Amino acid sequence: MARWLRRPLRTRVIGPVYDPARDRNSRGEAGPLADSLDAVVHLPRLDPTTLAM
Repeated sequence: MARWLRRPLRTRVIGPVYDPARDRNSRGEAGPLADSLDAVVHLPRLDPTTLAM
């Protein structure tokens, strides 16, 4: 198994309100990627968002 699959999964999560002074609080960590996810999908596409009301 590849080494990167055994490393801890570190994720940066930014919600609807972002405070740069508290950037360190916007990170989460889980177990190894291979144990935390069933699949990894990369979609090389970027679309603009729309505000849903």
